[in-house]
Amino acid sequence: MKSESITYLDSKSKSYQLIFEAARELMYRHGIRRITVDEICEAAKLSKMTFYRNFENKTELAVRIMEDMFQRGRTAYREIMHSEVPFPEKIRLLIELNRNEIHTMGDEFIKDIYQSGDGSLRKVMETHRQEFMTEYAGDLLAAQKEGWIRPGIRIELILAMLDTLHQKMQDPAIMNMYDSLEEMALELTNFFFYGILTPETAP
Repeated sequence: MKSESITYLDSKSKSYQLIFEAARELMYRHGIRRITVDEICEAAKLSKMTFYRNFENKTELAVRIMEDMFQRGRTAYREIMHSEVPFPEKIRLLIELNRNEIHTMGDEFIKDIYQSGDGSLRKVMETHRQEFMTEYAGDLLAAQKEGWIRPGIRIELILAMLDTLHQKMQDPAIMNMYDSLEEMALELTNFFFYGILTPETAP
C-alpha cells in the first residue's frame, strides 16, 4: 500500500514531481536558504517558467516539502504505534525513526526551519507539532493504562517536558556541544523517553 505522501505526489504533474524531488534533495543537502530557484530548475532539467507554473516561489516549495516530510513521519509513527510489539520496543523504533529522519534531512535543512524568519515555515512546523502532540498524548495515556509508563507521571507533564526538549534542541549553546544534530537528538531523546518507562520495562 502506498503511503499518503507518495499518493500526494502521484496526484501531481510530472513537472511538479521533478521540481519537488530535485528541490528536496538539494534542500536536504544544503538547506533552504542557500538553494536558488535557478539551481532547482537546473537539477530538475526544467525551465523557470515551468517552475512558476507549479509553485509561486521557493518558500511555497519549501512548505510543500515540509508538509510532505511531516506526513511521512506521521505515517511511520502510526505504523509503529499500531504494531504488535511491546511499548519499550515501540520507543526504540521511534528513536531510530527520529534519528533516521534527521540524518536524511541534514543539519542545514533543520537549522533553516528552526531559525527561519519566514512565518509560513514556522506555521507549518507549529501546526504539525500541535497535531502530533494531541495524537501522542492519547498513545501515552493508553501505554500508561497498560502499565508501560510510570503511573505517578502525569501525561500533561510528559507533554510539557517534550515541549521543553523541543526548545532545547534549538538552543545554540546545546547545539554546539555536538558534532551534528543527529547526535544531539539521539542523546536527548534517549535521555527523555527511557526515563518515563517503569523500572521493569526500561532497558
